[in-house]
Amino acid sequence: MSPEQVSLVNARTRIALRSLDSAVIFEAIMELCKSNLHKADQLSAWFSDVSKRCKAREKLNIDISMMRMWQLGNMDIKDISADGTPIFTLTPKGLEKISLTKKSRWFEVLLWDEQRQAV
Repeated sequence: MSPEQVSLVNARTRIALRSLDSAVIFEAIMELCKSNLHKADQLSAWFSDVSKRCKAREKLNIDISMMRMWQLGNMDIKDISADGTPIFTLTPKGLEKISLTKKSRWFEVLLWDEQRQAV
């Protein structure tokens, strides 16, 4: 899948999750996982697990951080690893943010949106 296709499928998944459209969520995840049902199940389980951690107000960890960066559109999921965790890549938006920032602040810039940073 080309970077543009990956970006489009990720955007479609974000929108579907916000609108709670389960049919589109399923289609987008299947497309992202190249119709591999096992990988799609693993990705769905990852989303569910991270969601439960957030609802439980668990401390910030790598999964919650990556989900946040993904939700903001700073990262895209490009594949699923053998153990079922997403493999992320920077989006053009994320790349632009870090190119304008000192390396020591990359994590902060990718984790918070512009409105949060302005406050």
